[in-house]
Amino acid sequence: MNEEHWKKLKEGVVEWNQWRVEKPGINPDLAGADLSGADLPGINLRNADLTLANLQNANLTQADLRGAILRKANLTMAQLSHCLLAGAVMEHAHFPGASLREANLDGAILEYAIFTGADLMGAILTGAFASCSNFAGAVLARCDLSLADFSYADLTGANLREANTENTTFTRAKLIGAVLPSSDLWEERG
Repeated sequence: MNEEHWKKLKEGVVEWNQWRVEKPGINPDLAGADLSGADLPGINLRNADLTLANLQNANLTQADLRGAILRKANLTMAQLSHCLLAGAVMEHAHFPGASLREANLDGAILEYAIFTGADLMGAILTGAFASCSNFAGAVLARCDLSLADFSYADLTGANLREANTENTTFTRAKLIGAVLPSSDLWEERG
């Protein structure tokens, strides 16, 4: 973690976002930061390194996390509604009970991530790579899952009602007790 970046973040969201505008070439290094319970709505963490960061119970509503690295980060019960997470790398990250309603995870890498009981209603996961992830009991209703890869993912008891699953890959995914969008999920595509 970069100490200068950590000190700047402690000044607050307004100061941080202004600093990001003034220093557009800097990719913040907040790896391992303890931001549990932090109130950071609308913060610009685009391209930030948050590897192993603790963001449990943090409020990141409407935050910009595009291209951020959240490998092995703890986002248990975090508020991420309306977040921009397109292209973010979230391998092995933990999101149990988190709210990602209407978040944009377009093209995000979610391999081995844990989303048990998370609320992703209306989220965009177009082209996301979620292989081997755990979405047991998660709400994925009205999500755009087109072109996403859920191979070997655990979707046990997940709610996918009204989700767009066009060209979504569910190879060897666990779908026991899942609420599926329609019977076309199982159509053979030529």
